[in-house]
Amino acid sequence: MLVTSDRIEHTQRVRKLRAPPARDSFSDALAEAEEWGGRTFGDHNRGFLVALDLAFAALSGNPDKQRLLDAVDPLPAESVALIERLRRQRAERHR
Repeated sequence: MLVTSDRIEHTQRVRKLRAPPARDSFSDALAEAEEWGGRTFGDHNRGFLVALDLAFAALSGNPDKQRLLDAVDPLPAESVALIERLRRQRAERHR
């Protein structure tokens, strides 16, 4: 991938965003889960909205914005099979 001045400028803008510090271990993830465990739905919703704002701010000047927004990670085959099985079971229960 060619590094362009647009990408460099975008990277510099993204680095200035105020995001929470990165967590890089399982114990950090558990600590974060505990922090959020007792919070209200409103707290979770506000956190989600902040994460969305950060994501869209990071995308705002990215020259690859549309390609990134259009990207779709397919579900693993076993997940698709599980979803189909659960849908069939639900349909059978509601007949």
